[in-house]
Amino acid sequence: MKLIQKISILVILLSSNINFAQEFNGYKYIVVSNLFNSSDEYIDDYFKISEQVSDYFTKKNMIVIKGLDTEKPRELKFNMCLGLFVKVEKNEKYMYIEFINCKAEKIKSIYVKGRNYADALLQIFEKLDQNPTYAYDEKLTSLGEFPTVENISKNENELKAYFDSTKIDDIEGIYKTYQSDSNYKLGIFKDGDLYKAIIIESDYLQWKKGDVKAIFESTAAEGVFSTKFFMGDKTSIETFANLEGGLVSIELKGENIKKDDMKLLRLYPKK
Repeated sequence: MKLIQKISILVILLSSNINFAQEFNGYKYIVVSNLFNSSDEYIDDYFKISEQVSDYFTKKNMIVIKGLDTEKPRELKFNMCLGLFVKVEKNEKYMYIEFINCKAEKIKSIYVKGRNYADALLQIFEKLDQNPTYAYDEKLTSLGEFPTVENISKNENELKAYFDSTKIDDIEGIYKTYQSDSNYKLGIFKDGDLYKAIIIESDYLQWKKGDVKAIFESTAAEGVFSTKFFMGDKTSIETFANLEGGLVSIELKGENIKKDDMKLLRLYPKK
């Protein structure tokens, strides 16, 4: 350890500065990889480099996900472009840090030549600190690639006016997700022979106001609807929904979906 500390290092920055305000503010999450060697294999992080990098970004008020295999927040699963992926690599001669976006594009690279990794990290952090301002701005986030869904130009006030002036069916109304880690506010209204649920509010950037989140079709069973439901990534599944009082329960199941129900609680009208 003492011998390593005495070895001088040469820090070569492929980019002279990393501007948080311009280049990092579009990312809500920093995903820090475990330590790799030059063969892209996990190696023992003796100097806890990955941990130090994670701690650094945590102190910058960024939401850090430690390790590529760590369970990710639901919104990050649905839109990986919310994350900036940090790959840390080292061998006996150098350390290499890459900042990569959801499209596998390299945002920044820092190449550190030498074996004194502790000193190298300090110098890297000093460079990062030259412009330390960070504030997540969703307007700067790339939305990635998502399927197109129908968009219906109706807002909450228009829907309420329709509900107040028309004899509506039991499933129609303004709903909000209930007992769920997904936050949606939806308006369900009749459109021809179908009922469509459109986005009023959502935490997910890929979902815009008016986007169709679900399509319901009545069945011979009272309160049961054949349903086309669009997942967070806008892919669709065919399923069923059940209406009881002011609660709509949509059964979610599939190869990559944990069997569960999405519950929608009616907020308006109160009947």
